[in-house]
Amino acid sequence: MDDQSIGRNLQRLRGAMSQQVLADEMRARGFKWSQATVWAAEKGERPLRVTEASALVDILGGGYVYGLGQLVAPDTEAELLAQMRAVKAAYKRLSEQAHEFFEAQAGIEAALDDADRHDDAISSRLRDDAKDWLGKEPADAVREATEVWRRDFDPRRAGGASES
Repeated sequence: MDDQSIGRNLQRLRGAMSQQVLADEMRARGFKWSQATVWAAEKGERPLRVTEASALVDILGGGYVYGLGQLVAPDTEAELLAQMRAVKAAYKRLSEQAHEFFEAQAGIEAALDDADRHDDAISSRLRDDAKDWLGKEPADAVREATEVWRRDFDPRRAGGASES
């Protein structure tokens, strides 16, 4: 493993975070880093100290052992680890969105109950639409997204939708 490979892995781990933000985070942890330091480390022109690597992993959210492994892994392994990290983050967002979905459904139920308690007239069409939403689950959206992905975007399918 050379400094250039570690630098490429650092850049991959940094993702959309700017070099300046990473430098600021490192300074907040007591390191004398600037945007130029991040640039030099990513180009492999400045080797990382173990304490710096540990702080970087903490900042970039990889966990000590897993994150250090991403920093020193060969390029192909580092890419796989980065993609696994992206899937983990997407999974977490999906879980959070499911929670938000259930909260919104609870809001629909409360609004319907409130309307019933106050004898407020709600059109039958609106009530039916509300009940339709109460009958859905986040898994329904995942199934729909999976069907669209498999049909239109799945790179494992040669030619995608153009084959039909």
